[in-house]
Amino acid sequence: MDTSRSAYARLRATLFTLFALLVLAGTAMGKPRVESGRDLYNACQQAVKDFEVGKTPQDSVAIYHCNHFLSGLFRSHQVMTRNRLTAKQHSNEDADRVQCLKVPQAASFRQLAQKVVNQAEWQPELLDQPATELAFSAFDALNPC
Repeated sequence: MDTSRSAYARLRATLFTLFALLVLAGTAMGKPRVESGRDLYNACQQAVKDFEVGKTPQDSVAIYHCNHFLSGLFRSHQVMTRNRLTAKQHSNEDADRVQCLKVPQAASFRQLAQKVVNQAEWQPELLDQPATELAFSAFDALNPC
């Protein structure tokens, strides 16, 4: 019975150590979410570099975070335009617009990430704003929508 308890204690200690290492590694890699313009810029800047060396969202945290943020933003805007309670009226009927954002239909995620990086470099004050402000600026938001 003592050997099973000591084996259990060793297993528990090993699992705790692995969990602690994963938490520390995740902290060292960066924030788990994109919140600020700087977070979005950093993720997309690294994503562009990772795309250039052939990485994918499965093996690049930066590509995952940049793509996840942008696709979530675009998806939420599409839902808003289709929901009769939240749809906004605007005069621009351009097919490339996702509600109020100009999103090239044929662009790759690498090109979308590069647009974010370019916009942040042209308007560095957006780095200290919410990430949505940088994305709206990068994708030519209509204001008012």
